[in-house]
Amino acid sequence: MFVNGKRRTNTHLLVVLFLPAILANAVQLEGLPKEWSVFGPVTADKTSLTTQQISKWQNIPEEISFSDETLKGRKVNLKNGKIDFFKLFHPQTKRYPASNVRNSAYLFTRINVKNKTELQVGAAADWWMAWYVNGQLAYSTMDKGNGTGNYSIVNHHFKLELRPGSNVICVEVKGGSKGWALWALGGSDYEAKAAAEHERVKQLE
Repeated sequence: MFVNGKRRTNTHLLVVLFLPAILANAVQLEGLPKEWSVFGPVTADKTSLTTQQISKWQNIPEEISFSDETLKGRKVNLKNGKIDFFKLFHPQTKRYPASNVRNSAYLFTRINVKNKTELQVGAAADWWMAWYVNGQLAYSTMDKGNGTGNYSIVNHHFKLELRPGSNVICVEVKGGSKGWALWALGGSDYEAKAAAEHERVKQLE
């Protein structure tokens, strides 16, 4: 386009041309899958799975073998973004046993995406957790634990880097001295509740 004899670029046309490509890479997922396969309990005397072991699974495993036992997965739904492993593994026990400290539960799920995507996740664990994407460590609190007993999805915030196609997500959660649970939401599910959770936790501190 020429204005007053000078060539002028139509910037509005450029925006229209490039906007679809930008939107295609800015995919907002609704959240984490509701259904997970849970393996446990794995007692603290057993060695945790290594990154190399976890990376070998291109699909959700049906069973996991440890030194002296083989555990089959059970289907469990995240209810309001939470799984309580004490209630799951000890449904008839009312008092939390001290023997659960550092026992592990392994959770697996799968996320399918068309494009390379970053999934925002907010999570907490009573008391330790580690997140893996396609066998690669994405986030961990194994060194210091959750850091607070005011458990909330805003305790820890991180991204899961998803590749095009199928992505296997694995989470290891180790039990604490008073409980054993995971809280987690992702994508728009996390964003919808994050502000209210920040305020709730702030009032508890």
